[in-house]
Amino acid sequence: MRVLLVDVPDILLPGLRKALGGRHELAVADDELTDPAARHARDHDVVVHGLPTPSSDADAILRATLGTWHLFGSLTGRTRYVLLSSMRQFAGYDDGWAIDESWGPRPDAEELSSHLAELLSREQSRRFDVATWVLRLDTVVPADAFAAGPVQPDWLHIDDAVSAIVAAIEREADRGWRPVHVVRGDGARPLGRAGELIGWQPAHTRTGTGHDQPAWPRTLGGLTDLVVPRRITLYGAGGPLGAAAVRAMINRPFLRVTDAEPVARTSARAPQAPGAPVPTPVPPPHEDLVVDVTDPEAVRRAAVDADCLVNLSVMRYDPIKAFTVNMLGALHVVRAALAEGVPRIVHTGPTQSDGEFPYGHLEDRDVSGSAPQRPGSWIYINAKMLGQEIVRVFANQYGLAAPVVLFCQFFVPGLTRPAHPFSLSWADTGRVLATASDITSLPEPSPVVNALAPSPHDSWSTRELEQVLGFVASDRADESWYR
Repeated sequence: MRVLLVDVPDILLPGLRKALGGRHELAVADDELTDPAARHARDHDVVVHGLPTPSSDADAILRATLGTWHLFGSLTGRTRYVLLSSMRQFAGYDDGWAIDESWGPRPDAEELSSHLAELLSREQSRRFDVATWVLRLDTVVPADAFAAGPVQPDWLHIDDAVSAIVAAIEREADRGWRPVHVVRGDGARPLGRAGELIGWQPAHTRTGTGHDQPAWPRTLGGLTDLVVPRRITLYGAGGPLGAAAVRAMINRPFLRVTDAEPVARTSARAPQAPGAPVPTPVPPPHEDLVVDVTDPEAVRRAAVDADCLVNLSVMRYDPIKAFTVNMLGALHVVRAALAEGVPRIVHTGPTQSDGEFPYGHLEDRDVSGSAPQRPGSWIYINAKMLGQEIVRVFANQYGLAAPVVLFCQFFVPGLTRPAHPFSLSWADTGRVLATASDITSLPEPSPVVNALAPSPHDSWSTRELEQVLGFVASDRADESWYR
């Protein structure tokens, strides 16, 4: 087989070269992983994709996610993909639990790169119909450190890590996405399904010690007694979504309206669609600022003295900016909230439920905002999905009030009809964002709600919109469904 190693950590490279060199044609990628023109995996049978040490550093996250996107874009239908991930995705659980592959990750907000790469690889495996192994490695240590001891519960002997990767490379599999826990299995960590899935067993174990009864995983309780904000910063407000939000919030004590371009430029553009609102300069005491959400320091400065941040930023088509705006922009906003003590965020994005089978929910009924994410094939929605996940992880860990409001299509009553069953009027769009900013209680830190008008079909649910935000659209879309 032709095996390509991409971003594999240096500690593993010598062992993999030795183990694979005599049996397979081995290559190490040396071009830039974030370059969309690079065709890394095109001529290989198996791609092994390493990741940086689990991190929330923006560069590490970008390389892990955009790199995953580009690798899948260069895969052929016969190429298998092996992602080297981390067991640190389960940092949110007590050590006493026997965590196997059936458990849902609870990553720490400071260790996002491997978690986001996993999510993206899962969706891309569905999109490209690729056989994917996700090896969640424990902490790989050299042989001498393992022999000297004391051996820590999360240590994995380097030879065992190498043998697991080799086993995944050589294990034929039907197409699909499968996580595998690569751990010692000696009492410190349960072995899970590694033997069943890839035929692997660790050779280096130590007698494990028992644990006290583990603490029950933290339940994400509701938030109550939230203070209605008086000073709101809006990011990415230079489009019609921002214009609709400003119209609905203009009577607030203070709005800081920001976009990557000056308002004089965005206000001079023609409406995005007939009847769509166009941004205009805000009168004092409100202010307009030029802020690029890819600049973390500019995002933080715009959050000073705010008590709510509303993230409307979006990039749909540019393959690099889709990730830096939609994903890293969300990271910068939540970090700005923590740095400046802002207790609440409103995050926005597109619905991820209207794709066709096999990766969407279009054929399902009564789809709620909490339905599993299915971003499909569009880079914009995939990057937005990752940004939404960043908000969720930070909100859960730090207790931020961060409702996520999802949209699809918009209309103007009497002027335009909805082009899609998942639609909301522009006026209601502004009102729902104002409502999400003002909400005084939430059932969990970051609930997801579908924002759409009531309609007679039963495709998408408005339950969360009504129950979580207490909002019912004023402009109905009934006439679009008359015979």
